[in-house]
Amino acid sequence: MKNLLSKPALMAWLVLSTIGLAAPASAETKLLTNYWGISYHFLNLDTPGVAAINPKMVVVDIGHHLSPSWSLETRMGVPSTEETIEWNGQTANQRVNLLFTAQMRKGVVNYKGAELYGVFGLTYSNVSTGALQSGTLTQATKEALDLSYGLGVRFRLATLSRMTGHIEYDRLTSLTQQGLSSLNIGVNYYF
Repeated sequence: MKNLLSKPALMAWLVLSTIGLAAPASAETKLLTNYWGISYHFLNLDTPGVAAINPKMVVVDIGHHLSPSWSLETRMGVPSTEETIEWNGQTANQRVNLLFTAQMRKGVVNYKGAELYGVFGLTYSNVSTGALQSGTLTQATKEALDLSYGLGVRFRLATLSRMTGHIEYDRLTSLTQQGLSSLNIGVNYYF
């Protein structure tokens, strides 16, 4: 099942990215509508009964502004750092193998080059993790598709007019068998 879900996620990311790049810019404003970026994610992976771990991941962002305050973006990251977890003397490795997000971003408050925004979308994750089964810690792969949401602040980088920086918190999956959240920092380049 892993291969069936990862190929559609990759294809969807490529299609959405291409649509965003091909959309025409608005003649009414001088807003640069397309952007790509890179972000560094500090993930928190919750697995019931096992200590939470904090893998890290580099994620590529591609987006398109639909208006000055609305944008559509896709993000993809593979893979994260690997962490070892322990439970009753048993060990297992945990890492995020694939993370794909398609989301809408809505600017809420814009003040002197800084914007507070919210994000809402869908996230697919594929995680290698330790799972408790009959009192034994076993290595397993878990996949999740869930609604994601978050809050962030982006700001212009003063000396680089086409670049913005951001800091953002996202709750990526909230399923009972696996929770995944992210605090991330990154930069976007507008064109």
